[in-house]
Amino acid sequence: MRKAQEILSLHLTAGLTRSRVASSCSVSRSSVSEYNWRAEGAGLDWERIRATSPSELEARLFRKPPY
Repeated sequence: MRKAQEILSLHLTAGLTRSRVASSCSVSRSSVSEYNWRAEGAGLDWERIRATSPSELEARLFRKPPY
């Protein structure tokens, strides 16, 4: 999950585009969008992401729906 923190950090704090983040992290642009979408849906801003452990971040980003 460190990759998720790196992706979100580059996008949220450095203001890099999806393409630049994807290139820097060796992931697709759609993966960058997916992480951003999931973080937004989980109500996570950079301060919360930074304070969250990698395992907790994974649980919050990829939480199973309650149904």
